[in-house]
Amino acid sequence: MRGKKEKDLKILLFLLFDHIGGLNTMLNALSMGATLVIADNFSAENICLSIEKYKVNVLPTTPSFLNLLLISKEYEKFDLSSLKLITYGTERMDENILKRLKNAFSKIKFIQTFGTSETGILNANSKSSTSTYFNLNKDEYKIVNNELYIKSKTQFLGYLNATDNNEDGWFKTGDLVQVDENGYIKVVGRNKELINVGGNKLLASEVESMILQIPQIKDALVYAEANALLGQNVACDVVCELDKNEAKSIIRNFLKDKLASYKIPSRINVVSKIDITSRFKKDRRLNS
Repeated sequence: MRGKKEKDLKILLFLLFDHIGGLNTMLNALSMGATLVIADNFSAENICLSIEKYKVNVLPTTPSFLNLLLISKEYEKFDLSSLKLITYGTERMDENILKRLKNAFSKIKFIQTFGTSETGILNANSKSSTSTYFNLNKDEYKIVNNELYIKSKTQFLGYLNATDNNEDGWFKTGDLVQVDENGYIKVVGRNKELINVGGNKLLASEVESMILQIPQIKDALVYAEANALLGQNVACDVVCELDKNEAKSIIRNFLKDKLASYKIPSRINVVSKIDITSRFKKDRRLNS
């Protein structure tokens, strides 16, 4: 831009132009005069190759892709020393995965971004590289019944024939949050991820996060299954090198003193991978 000093910065455009995150990355790069690197495919191997080949400094991506990168260990095969910053967003980051990432990439700074297609990207500041807490401008958010509402100068007017997402200028995100003593916000799950086991409600993310504390578990997806007696029960898919019986035993023994019995998965499947969407988010089996 005229009158603005260009920055010698190379940013990998991971989310593309059909995603608000990709548009935000592109506009930021153009405003700074930075170089955009666009990969021809988004496998962990090719992203690492692109970082090495083009000396990429910034990688904006998703928690699900970052965990795929950890599981694949492709980062060990390439020189990623040019990479200084990883930003992540579009879905909840699990604290256990963030710790694993920081151990693997100790010299890289991690920053959480936050926004929606309906409101645009907000000015979020991570508490630290190892924390999933972040803050927003006080006039841009409010919390009602633990759910986050946001307001921005760039948000849309609302959906056609729908009134429940945009209330008096506040956009209802569906994100359930916690707030710490210093006012930092942490997304703990989504309204749609609530599981109702015989009238006892729980967040899938709570159970998922506990399972990811187990060293042998590389990834996990917790979801609801229909149950004729209770309405729903808790199920999970896990990625690990254990057989099904070993996985069941380790998970249930680990959880039995940490969670109420109705939160412990009644079905545990060992899978080769957790499916992700074209937007590189976990393909969750959400309640209707």
